[in-house]
Amino acid sequence: MKKLIALLVIASSFTAAQAAPWSYIGTSIDTAKIYLRFPSVQSYNNGRVETIWKKIVNTNGTYSISRVEFHCPSQMLRTIQYSRYYIDGTTIPDTGYNYDLTVPWSIAVPESVGEYMVQRVCI
Repeated sequence: MKKLIALLVIASSFTAAQAAPWSYIGTSIDTAKIYLRFPSVQSYNNGRVETIWKKIVNTNGTYSISRVEFHCPSQMLRTIQYSRYYIDGTTIPDTGYNYDLTVPWSIAVPESVGEYMVQRVCI
C-alpha cells in the first residue's frame, strides 16, 4: 500500500511539473492566450542574446510553439523556430520552420506583447 501511495505522489508531481513551466503573459488582440516557458531561457553571446519558448493558444484550440530570440542591448527580437498544432497535438503540415537564424531582427513595438516579453526576458 505504501508503494502505491508513493507511486501516486510521484505521478501527480510529474504531471504538475509538466504543466508548471508555461507562464501566462497576456492575450493578443484576436483573443489568443500567450504563454512563455521561463525555465527554457538560455543566454549566449556573452549574455547579450536570450532565447525562450513561446506558446500561443487560439480560441479554436489550435496552438503554436515558437523559439524567440532577444537581443537585449538593442531591445530587438525575432522568431527562429515555429510549429503549429491541432487540438490533439499533431502538427499542422506546412506551417512552420526549424531554427532559421537568417530571420531578421525587429524592434519590439511599444505597449505590445513583444515589448513585454523583452522586458521580462532581458532583466
